[in-house]
Parts: sequence; C-alpha cells; structure tokens
Amino acid sequence: MRWAELTAAEVDRGLTVNTNGPVPAADLAYAVLEVSRVLRGRPVDSIAHLRVTRHRREMATTVFQVNARIDGRRCRVQAAGDSVDGARLIAQRLDGQIARIAEGVPDPWLSAPRRTLAMITGLRPITRRKPCRLLVLTPRVAGAIMDSMDFDAFFFRDADTGEDAIVYRAGSRDVRLVRQHRVDLPKGPCDSRLAVDLTPIVVAPDLVAAKRLCGNGLPFLFFIEPRSARGRLLYRRYDGDLAVLEPVPDARS
Repeated sequence: MRWAELTAAEVDRGLTVNTNGPVPAADLAYAVLEVSRVLRGRPVDSIAHLRVTRHRREMATTVFQVNARIDGRRCRVQAAGDSVDGARLIAQRLDGQIARIAEGVPDPWLSAPRRTLAMITGLRPITRRKPCRLLVLTPRVAGAIMDSMDFDAFFFRDADTGEDAIVYRAGSRDVRLVRQHRVDLPKGPCDSRLAVDLTPIVVAPDLVAAKRLCGNGLPFLFFIEPRSARGRLLYRRYDGDLAVLEPVPDARS
C-alpha cells in the first residue's frame, strides 16, 4: 500500500500527520489507516496527531506516536515496530487509551504490550538533556498523568514531602513510587496499584548513572546528581542513546 492510495474516506478528518526521518511509505500508510479506523470506530469527540519517526541507523525501527484530545481530555500513546505490526500496535494502544478515558476501562495496556527498552548494552551517550520545571503533585495525580501520556515513568515533585520523585509502571498493572529520601506511604487517598520502591537511590554524576543503566539493562534510572542534590531521570531512547530530565533550579536549590 502506498500513501497516495489512501482515499479521503479512509483517513479520519480529525487526524493530522507528520514524519521525521526516512519513514517507509508502507509504515506511514498502514499507521494512518489503522489509527483512522480507531478514531472512526469510537463514539467520542476526538482530534489526533500522528507522528512517525525513523532514525537514520542500521537496524532502526519505526516509532509511532499519537497525541490526542478525547472528549476534551489530552492523552498520548507511543509504540515502536515495523509496517503492519507497528501500525496495529499503536492503534491498539490508542483504542485502549480511549477506552480508559471514555469508559473507565482499567489496565488498557494488557492487550497491547509495548516493546521493552530494558537491555544490557555498552555505554551509550546522553544525546538529549531536557530542563523541566517539575509539577508539584500527589503520587496519585502523577500516576494518572503517567497513564494519560503513556509514559513508563513520570518525574514530578512530591506534594507531601517536597522531594523530587518519580512514579513508574511495574508490569502492566502496578505503579511504584520513588522519592529522593522518604520511603513511607503517601498521605491521603492512594491508587490501589501504588507501592513504594524501597531500593536505595543512586547518588552519582550523569556518566556513572549512564554506566549503571546500560550495564544493568535498565530502561530508565532515577538518581540524585551530587552537585545539585536534585533528582534526575535518565532513560533510554528508541534509537538506543540516552536522554536525561533535569529539574530547573528554583528557590529550594
């Protein structure tokens, strides 16, 4: 199938598309078709943007991402794969996300597990640094944002303790909380899926953290950078390199 062969009837009017890198025409065409079918098949008010990325590397895979507004609520899904498999996976994850938002369906990811980025590799470079102003949230709200944006982990500042923290997915259902120091349960109402990760936090510069992530086959690593005494979130990109989220300095730094 070629992009030019798609008819107007097959492409949802609420869908916009862009590409980045040498995306195969078949990958793009299949993704547009599958995502449009999901949007047309759901009785919801939806606007969506499909981004398809292909990195210029040997053995590169295609990364599909849909940013959408479903019944006025912002959400995102992401998946990687080639041609039909990748297109079907992103469509399945979008369908699950819509079901979660519009119908309250729990655990929408069970039927469409995403490719894991947990693998042991040699040291990879940090090719992207993202300064971020952390939202002050309860772990429950942070977990809800993580679900809405289809993140594997979400970096925030804990409203109860003021500490840098993350929530992350532990399997398809459970959520774990990691703070800089505190290991007690959050105050107030909690998500029943939430538990506190008791693993000691790594205190190390970026290079040491990167060595640990790559050498232990981790998809991401929350650590404390010693000079700033602030948390950082290091994670693996789909192209194999690393990126790090760094909190913007503020009055507490």
